Amino acid sequence: MFELRCSEAHPVQCDVRLRSRSVRELVDLVREHGARDHGFTSLWYTPERVRSMIERMNRDGRYRSVSHG
Repeated sequence: MFELRCSEAHPVQCDVRLRSRSVRELVDLVREHGARDHGFTSLWYTPERVRSMIERMNRDGRYRSVSHG
């Protein structure tokens, strides 16, 4: 499983933790949450922004595997 807090992907104060089994699914969940709860439109999620978000998560260690508990 992979986990990411909303505020690690979006410029908002939000501690919701999103979890998924794959990178692609996690990005989709981040986008859905951002749109539903914070009003980020699909225009905000440019390919460059999504790519940058993934790169930043990897570089900063924010994108991580979590064990089932």
